[in-house]
Amino acid sequence: MGSIQLLPDEVVNKIAAGEIIERPVSIVKETVENSLDAGATEIRVEIEGGGKQLIRITDNGSGIPGNEAQLAFERHATSKIRTAEDLHQVATMGFRGEALASIASVCQVVLKTRRESEEAGTSLFLINGKLQNKQPVAIPTGTILEARGLFFNTPARKKFLKSDQAEAGAIVHFMNATALAHPEIAFSLYQDGRTVLDCPKTSNLKERIFQIYGSELLETLLEIDETLYHFRLYGYVSRTDALKTNRNYQYFFINRRMVKDKVLSNAVYVAYRFFAESGQYPVAFLFLEMPAVMVDVNVHPAKYEVRFLQQSLVQKGVIDAISKVLTGSRPLPQFQVGSVPIVPRYSGPDLKLSGEEIGRQPFSQHLPLSTQMPVSSALPTSPPARTLPEEGQYKIIGQYDNTYILLSDDAGLIIVDQHVAHERILYEQLLERQEKRQVITQSLLIPLVIEVNPAQMMLLEDHLTQFRDLGFEIEVFGNNTISVREIPELLIDSNYSAALSRLLEELEKLYRGGLLANLVDEMRKSVACQASVKINMPLTREKMEYMISELLKTKTPQVCPHGRPIILRISHYEIEKNFRRI
Repeated sequence: MGSIQLLPDEVVNKIAAGEIIERPVSIVKETVENSLDAGATEIRVEIEGGGKQLIRITDNGSGIPGNEAQLAFERHATSKIRTAEDLHQVATMGFRGEALASIASVCQVVLKTRRESEEAGTSLFLINGKLQNKQPVAIPTGTILEARGLFFNTPARKKFLKSDQAEAGAIVHFMNATALAHPEIAFSLYQDGRTVLDCPKTSNLKERIFQIYGSELLETLLEIDETLYHFRLYGYVSRTDALKTNRNYQYFFINRRMVKDKVLSNAVYVAYRFFAESGQYPVAFLFLEMPAVMVDVNVHPAKYEVRFLQQSLVQKGVIDAISKVLTGSRPLPQFQVGSVPIVPRYSGPDLKLSGEEIGRQPFSQHLPLSTQMPVSSALPTSPPARTLPEEGQYKIIGQYDNTYILLSDDAGLIIVDQHVAHERILYEQLLERQEKRQVITQSLLIPLVIEVNPAQMMLLEDHLTQFRDLGFEIEVFGNNTISVREIPELLIDSNYSAALSRLLEELEKLYRGGLLANLVDEMRKSVACQASVKINMPLTREKMEYMISELLKTKTPQVCPHGRPIILRISHYEIEKNFRRI
């Protein structure tokens, strides 16, 4: 090991650049955030070669005074904070004072800037962070930053960059997010001379979503605007019947700063866990507004990650707000009867979209791909009937296959899975009783003795309280045996021995999967499932009427606690169409 010595400034700058400038989108992010802080109302981004060859950002912000332009490229030179205390209440997008220095250390940079009070602007040319030329320039008020040849002086890092399209895709994702956060600002993005994003100024988030994604996505969204504790949550999430196959449509913002936060993403997951199957993800454009002192944005060099002062409150608030809007919408799955017209694939030349049309498409549609020809239908259209039946407005037809309850209302035919419907009813009843500490138990005349394996015994001893809260009174009876003296009343007519064995197996499974935090809810689900009526079980009309009435009183009647659908609807329109009455 050599002697300790200070690193040269050139090396220090490249180390700092490595923390901040990971790929082309890093340059776009840092520069656009500076434009926002400068009060720009129009921001134009141009890239070539996915941003590896050229990135040019033009804004009409306040600009940099000519005598301070060179100073802006020094490390930790900033106009946004003055003291260490300022770090605890950051209100600007940028604040570290490292962005320009880091960019200049890995690119060839030209900066042109002008204040409104100055007769001429200032142009700087830097290589390896060193000033090569400074001269006056005639430009409007604002700033233009050009960064060419990313990592030209660090080929080892350059080879880790992805393809041009992948790097451009990351830039599009960031620009979409920034445009969503600032609908009052005009944004445009050009890739290799082609318009990718064109968003004129607008007055609200809804119009901005339409500009970027079009009306089809917008029509599937539910609006949220809740004041919770010390913060406000607003934005849009998708209906439960309009989920995506990836997370590309999830954006989270803290005081209009885009973040990649596990607290928020997990809150969305929890809120949709009963509605989304594996591989399905909701759309989420969610904005949190809170006092700057309640969130630390200084925990990541690129400012993507944050730390909340009251993390649990934030997470609970987001879950409650989303759950409220989903429960309020109460959508139902709907399917079509009969065949669906086949859409022929277009085999002609690639379709060319205008700049405005491209700006409203997801990035995957910006590429020159063969596509499908739209098919117009002569059939009249009808909006899908997605709502639940209203109390007193439906008629029970009967039972199909001793498994499904059939209903009808003015909108069509409704099919209810009796097992999962009863499971939802019992789950919410058990949840309410546990919250009120009013779980009803049943003492056994003869204690139930069950053998367990060593892992189950260890876990059971650690979680006896959770079993007791659910209604089980259990005592350890030997090295691998337990004695059960009380069970939840819900299980009295079920095979409670098998139910408890299943609970222990699930406990072991949760332990091996590192998911013991979900233990209480999983136990509740299991008991409700074991106690509910089964398939292939005849029901009296009174039982069916009771079950439907109780189901419609639950908070989430659309899906069972495990996420399976309870109710399906075939609209009257679809029935009429397939009988050729329309």
